Amino acid sequence: MSALLYLEFKKLDRSKPLSLAEKKSLLSAYLKKQSTNPRHKIIKKKIKSLLATASKSQVDLELLFLEAINYFSDVPPTHLEEFFLMVKAIETEFGTTLMLSTPQKVDLNHKPGKPFLCALSEDLNAHFSQNGRLTSQVSFLARLSDYERSILLGVIAKFHRFDIQIDYQDENFIRFSLSAQ
Repeated sequence: MSALLYLEFKKLDRSKPLSLAEKKSLLSAYLKKQSTNPRHKIIKKKIKSLLATASKSQVDLELLFLEAINYFSDVPPTHLEEFFLMVKAIETEFGTTLMLSTPQKVDLNHKPGKPFLCALSEDLNAHFSQNGRLTSQVSFLARLSDYERSILLGVIAKFHRFDIQIDYQDENFIRFSLSAQ
């Protein structure tokens, strides 16, 4: 993965596309350098073998690595992966961290005057199956202005794998639930 990132940054530095030989050369040099790192000692021989095979043939190392990480796979992200992406987007939008609390123990006065977002659960893992599928609703409580609520709902709407249901709202708080579509 790091080799692919290295190559991508090299591509961005160039004004014209890299040829197959240039890509192979850059990836080979990067992998040779990385194989001397003590962290990669256990795979050093495999890296050397891969580079030796690649140098003798017309193997596209970039394509080989992309296939190894299933880059071209049409497998959609799991609900859990999508949930993490959604939480990250919400936290970034509001400049805060999503809290986790049971409904009975939530602190409604946490950081007054600032956005407050909380997942209401004892254990978020309990809402997801072993393969990352959302199996039960996740409830949230937020203290947001009307404008911030519309932003929150807009961010969540970008993640098409979840249905949102507004359970309660007043001038201070909104409580909603997410379930799988």
